[in-house]
Amino acid sequence: MFLIYGVTILCAGVRSILTKQNGKINGSASLFNFMRAFSAFLLFGILALVSGFQMHYPTCLYGAAYGILFFGSCFCGFRAMQRGPLGITSSLVAFSLVIPCVYGAVFLEEKIGLFDIVGFVLVAVSIVMMNKKKHATSHHGTSSYHEDVKKGDNEPKFKKGWWIYVLGTIVCDGLHATLKTLHQTSYPGMYRYEFMCVGMLVGSVAFIFLMFKNRHIIKERGKERGIKCTVYGVIAGVANGVYNYLVLYLAGSESAMALFPIVSVATIAIGLLSGWIIFKERLNIMQIVGVLIAAIAIFFIKI
Repeated sequence: MFLIYGVTILCAGVRSILTKQNGKINGSASLFNFMRAFSAFLLFGILALVSGFQMHYPTCLYGAAYGILFFGSCFCGFRAMQRGPLGITSSLVAFSLVIPCVYGAVFLEEKIGLFDIVGFVLVAVSIVMMNKKKHATSHHGTSSYHEDVKKGDNEPKFKKGWWIYVLGTIVCDGLHATLKTLHQTSYPGMYRYEFMCVGMLVGSVAFIFLMFKNRHIIKERGKERGIKCTVYGVIAGVANGVYNYLVLYLAGSESAMALFPIVSVATIAIGLLSGWIIFKERLNIMQIVGVLIAAIAIFFIKI
């Protein structure tokens, strides 16, 4: 189980690095996210065919809903990041983990102990601290981010519609995480390839329409940038696909109140650390302390 968690977080790190790299070259977010979804669809389509694809209609419905929510998360996340301060937006979006946790507590009757409560409090603190003045790319695939504040102005800037897109991202993230738990508690250990295959197919189709809408922007950014964006998207898609598959696997064996807080804070932490190591980004003291608190939070949740 420790190894599976490790690979899951590693895949999240690869996804974060390549998304950030796509942002650095100002690559198209819609093209990048299409390649993420389509490459994952091909991966799981091949695996499903090799293992013997089973047409299971409830799984197809779960997968289709997941694909729509995946698209909604990427779209709303990108718009939210464009319209508001990155640190505040990232912190709020990260609390989407509350939705699957509440589902686990209410519908799966998962028990909450003292150590769990301490862990959840530390998770909340670490999320806020790790996102303090964080200027990095999130999993939503935005191609470029703006500074939290303008030069000479200490007040964060919010554009019209920011809170709607933040709320949309939180709902989409929380619900597609809950769907994984719901599917695997309904069909333990079954139809995982089919779930991911259908989900990524639906996501790919949705991003095709978005790419068509943004075709002029993609063309203006040039062929060379488009090729790089495509390559980054393919590799990130495979990493993202493996990440989501492993979370789906864990959802069938781990409690939602342990799984999603751990994955959320670990993903943010690995994104910060990869930015520090690979992109030479400076971490402020708040972010460093946030990473340490995240590690302590994971200990309390899993103790």
